Amino acid sequence: IECKWRDKDFDPANAKVFLRHYDKAQVYVVSHNVSHPYSHRYGDFTIKFINLADFENICKHFG
Repeated sequence: IECKWRDKDFDPANAKVFLRHYDKAQVYVVSHNVSHPYSHRYGDFTIKFINLADFENICKHFG
């Protein structure tokens, strides 16, 4: 999980390194300016962009 003020400020470099070691992990970018969840593909990896309400719902699902 990475938090960004704006989703466009996300740099996938660290997530790519993480996902090379944990290839089954799901990486989320949480940002206040995401109105609808979306995914973006970076090479072999897909990152999900969500807002705080979406993140809260995901936490409830696992918690």
